[in-house]
Amino acid sequence: MDMNVYLVEVLIRDRLAKALRRAEFAALLGELNQGSLRTHGIGRRLLELGRSLVTRRHERRPALDRR
Repeated sequence: MDMNVYLVEVLIRDRLAKALRRAEFAALLGELNQGSLRTHGIGRRLLELGRSLVTRRHERRPALDRR
């Protein structure tokens, strides 16, 4: 009986440790993702510029194909 209780305790501890590691990893990813796209940062401005250039290119492309 003691061996069964011990095995169950080991399994529970192992699962709790894995859950804690996954939660810590998810929290770290959340922190990294939140700080990566600031609304007023230079990176955000460059990203928006790139998106606008790609959008303009796709809008103009049909006109170029008509020639």
